[in-house]
Amino acid sequence: HCAKGEISHGCAPVEVVSVDRLVDPSRGPAETAKIATALLSDSKTGDHVIAQQAWPCIWEELVEHKKGPKSIYDRPGKDYGYVDTGYNFSVEM
Repeated sequence: HCAKGEISHGCAPVEVVSVDRLVDPSRGPAETAKIATALLSDSKTGDHVIAQQAWPCIWEELVEHKKGPKSIYDRPGKDYGYVDTGYNFSVEM
């Protein structure tokens, strides 16, 4: 798809997001905003993104109130709370 020019804005990443940050109570709304902003900036998806004022509410309903699809974080008896490993991967990785 890259060679044929079928990827909007080329084949470089538009944004880098972290699932761990997405489900973290203190970082999740900001990570959600990164995703929504990337979609909003794209001509193919921008018209279909909800208003920015609703983003925190959507995050709260899906992640905190668990109204979204089931994930590994919903397994009974498991606590997958955010863990800061302290890893700092270099660009070479």
